[in-house]
Amino acid sequence: MSHLLVCAKRRSDLRGNLLSSEFFANAFTVFCSACLREDDERDADPALARRGRLIWTLRAVRTCPVHGLELLRRKKVKWDDAFHQMALRVPERAAALDELVEAATPQSPSPLQNYVIERLDGATGPIWLDSQTLEQAVRATEMLGVLLKFGPGAETGSFSERQWDVAGRSGYAVTSRGEGAIRDALQAVQADFVRKGGKPERGNVLGPLYG
Repeated sequence: MSHLLVCAKRRSDLRGNLLSSEFFANAFTVFCSACLREDDERDADPALARRGRLIWTLRAVRTCPVHGLELLRRKKVKWDDAFHQMALRVPERAAALDELVEAATPQSPSPLQNYVIERLDGATGPIWLDSQTLEQAVRATEMLGVLLKFGPGAETGSFSERQWDVAGRSGYAVTSRGEGAIRDALQAVQADFVRKGGKPERGNVLGPLYG
């Protein structure tokens, strides 16, 4: 996946998509342990053999599409961790790296992840999503999924990557079907709120989606 990434004032132009820094997993070094193990087979020196993948830098990508494993994340500690040098950020070798592979959770890539990767590769997708900027399409999908799956009281600041993955899958099932499906979903949320006797106030019906 060749790419051109041009950065300016915390915004990046990636293949014609203007993206904020929040679209990227900048605070973490993200990797697939199985991919790194395959890299190691090509050279005895991990510093020469290992390479990062562009898709690992995208926050919406949480699964290795090659091996079907949950991507691992290591939080940035030192200033030079931002360079994501895989030989340094992932010091495990041989048996230790095998243990990381075996411990990784098997899972299929989410439809939202597939959409992001395919759109960056130039493919077209669902009409409504394609009519939005890439970042807006992802954000709207995830936040709608948060509302539908976790309710208006969800505290997204404490969400795990697995919860975001669940939210993305739930939201994509709606946003991929377009404006009508989105409207129906929001009307259903509102009707359910009223049926339970709730008093609509600012943000308490749509929760994080409203925010």
